[in-house]
Order: sequence, then structure tokens, then C-alpha cells
Amino acid sequence: MEKNGSVAELDMARLQEMLERERRRRKMTHLEVAAELGVSDATVRQWRRGFGMNGDTALRLALLLRVDLRDFARQDPLPENQKAALETS
Repeated sequence: MEKNGSVAELDMARLQEMLERERRRRKMTHLEVAAELGVSDATVRQWRRGFGMNGDTALRLALLLRVDLRDFARQDPLPENQKAALETS
């Protein structure tokens, strides 16, 4: 979280789309993707449903896809109640 009133997070939908394109290009199964990234196939299924991932996994995925994760960063404004909490701290 940043003091400028916004929060940064990975755009998981875009990252998942790119992973799916790469998976198809390489003719890999979801199980093979999971093995290459060192996660379970259940984890890959969760990503497909929009769940996030931890930093280590995001880094491994960025290396697999040869992308810069900053290209997948999304900054959204903080809700008003969280902005107020920052201003008083």
C-alpha cells in the first residue's frame, strides 16, 4: 500500500491470459505448467478462477513467460475509509 492513496496489485486476469496463451503455444497441460512452476495443479486451477499468487510464484511465472511483472501492475484508488486511516497515521 502506498501513501499516495492507491494500492498496487497484479492484474491476474491479464497474467492468466498470457499464461494460457503460452501454455497452448508450448502444447503443455495444466499439470505440466504446475510442475514447471513448482506448484500444485489445484493452484493453477485457482489462478484460472481469478485467485492471486504469492511473490515467489509470481516471479517464477514472470521468468517462464519472460515478462516484467511491472507490466501487469494495476493501481487502484483506496476506498475512502482506508484513505482516512492513512491521513490520520
